[in-house]
Amino acid sequence: MTQWVRFEANGATGFGVLDGNAIAVHSGDMFAAADATGETLAASDVSLLAPCVPGKFVALWNNSASAADKQGLDKPEYPLFFLKPATSYLGPGAVIRKPASYDGPQWARAKGFDTFGVFGPAIVTGADLSGSAIRAELNGRERQNYPVSDLFMQPAEIVSKLSQSMTLEPGDLIACGTGPGALPMKPGATIDVIIDGVGTLSNTYEE
Repeated sequence: MTQWVRFEANGATGFGVLDGNAIAVHSGDMFAAADATGETLAASDVSLLAPCVPGKFVALWNNSASAADKQGLDKPEYPLFFLKPATSYLGPGAVIRKPASYDGPQWARAKGFDTFGVFGPAIVTGADLSGSAIRAELNGRERQNYPVSDLFMQPAEIVSKLSQSMTLEPGDLIACGTGPGALPMKPGATIDVIIDGVGTLSNTYEE
């Protein structure tokens, strides 16, 4: 299993492989020809960024069997998705900020807000997530906990079906959908999303 991360150090952006508390710096293309430079940085000396800059961010809804059951929704035959703009991208440790004009309604509109497309902390290769769980904690209190197997469509199937409608390129991001238990956040909250085998994505929410 390999954890690829992007980082900022001394005003420059780079990428490499995270191994414990150290990052083996690489050059080239993370998705094509990445070469180790021989340089190693302490993870504590850099700021982690979103692990890539996707050409597009595709997000699914109604892809959780347990959430659909609670809402009385049927299983979709094809991924139901929307697109997030590049201005929404945000990495680990950064602050999610609510626009002053947003009062909570208009769910679809909110998905495209600046900083509302959080992802990370790493791109993990070689991991089998089929038996993993996805958890969300709000201020340390667990709000969501559901297995990857709860998804109507598993990642490989999602990629296959979306590829019938659009060209997917290296670095494109697909959010597979959320399970039951999602609730609004209040300013000052800390949200941690934990995926077994990937890591913890931690951010704060402010107005």
